[in-house]
Amino acid sequence: MAIDTPATIAILGAGPIGLEAAIYARFLGYEVTVYEKGRVADHVRQWGHVTLFTPFHMNSSSLGRSAIETQAPDAPLPKSDAHLTGQQWVEEYLTRLTQVDLLRGNIREATEVLAVGKEGFLKSELVSHEERFEELQLVLARNAAGEEQWQQFDIVIDTTGTFGVPNHLGPGGLPAAGESSLNRDQLWAHQSPPLSFRLPNIESEHRDFFAGKHTLVLGTGYSAATNLSELLKLQSKEGSTTITWAVRHSEATERDLIARFPDDALPRRDLLASEVNHAATDGRIQVLFNAQIKGLAPMQNGRWDVQFYDEAIEALQVDAILANVGFQGDWKITEETQLHRCYASGGPMKWSATLVNSSTADCLSKTSQSSENLITTEPNFYVLGSKSHGRWSNFLFQNGLEQIRMLFSVIADRTNLNLYQTPLSS
Repeated sequence: MAIDTPATIAILGAGPIGLEAAIYARFLGYEVTVYEKGRVADHVRQWGHVTLFTPFHMNSSSLGRSAIETQAPDAPLPKSDAHLTGQQWVEEYLTRLTQVDLLRGNIREATEVLAVGKEGFLKSELVSHEERFEELQLVLARNAAGEEQWQQFDIVIDTTGTFGVPNHLGPGGLPAAGESSLNRDQLWAHQSPPLSFRLPNIESEHRDFFAGKHTLVLGTGYSAATNLSELLKLQSKEGSTTITWAVRHSEATERDLIARFPDDALPRRDLLASEVNHAATDGRIQVLFNAQIKGLAPMQNGRWDVQFYDEAIEALQVDAILANVGFQGDWKITEETQLHRCYASGGPMKWSATLVNSSTADCLSKTSQSSENLITTEPNFYVLGSKSHGRWSNFLFQNGLEQIRMLFSVIADRTNLNLYQTPLSS
């Protein structure tokens, strides 16, 4: 059933996909309010020193570029093939997107959404009933002054992502012994070690902490590879810098520790993987295989005592732990909705479950999806962006744009609607 303009849409999260969804909706004539707990593109800012694998044309939309160029024709956008840092992406595209007329005044920064639900119905009432389609969505939000307010919307789109809710460190995805006693929120609030789930700026801002120290890196994704690469650069200048890399799988595996792909279309990604894999074999990085963390504890001298589940691996005392163990979405705000989540990834059932048998480390590998898979079991509530993938990490910005296109073809009930091909006049 089509929801015609000027219906109201709440978009949760002012990250890249939230902003792109907002501009798409505004071009179509919907009334949009974007809620952002921190600042616009807050998560991107937190790894702003890192250069993206993908060129600018893969990190922007034709609609967004058109809106910015119309608004500020004398301020050119980055070149199509430019590889920006996260901070450059924020400054040269994402922030400029918020300044176009269609979005100015529609974004509420420093405003946290606390809960989403259906007006008039409890979670347990009218399961899969048509009447839930007819009721408005309720959003409870708290602003920077601490004031809480309800607002009604026809549609809610959750684009809050997964960055900010790191997975646990122990075997089987469980907390390591001692981890539950740590203040994870406080650890997350500090980008620098001694225990960090992020990508600290090892080359400059946090150089003094890592130089000449012993760092343990967890994980075999590209975040771990990025941290390892930066540590290797530091090691080349500060020879006493020690790097230990704990990986979960066995030494007998024939695959690369960091995944590589034949004829990789992202040369920067392949170069990073090649560099780290090589360093793991030439002695610059000590690799511990089958190394799942059993327990960890802060020591009085500021170091960490780390115990491994495999008793054949001796305990370590390290200065810092970079835990690149992946993320998952924060679903607390949806507790009173009828959202059905995937048994494996935690994402919305229909969309995320489709990825279960096709999950790959290559974000360029696209799984064919139907727009119907974006429809959740809670009417007029949708999840876009990396959060829709749950714990699958192979999400790409371009995947989000495709989701936006498909979603609004559903909302507007126009199968061939595609503003990325034929943008409307702003």
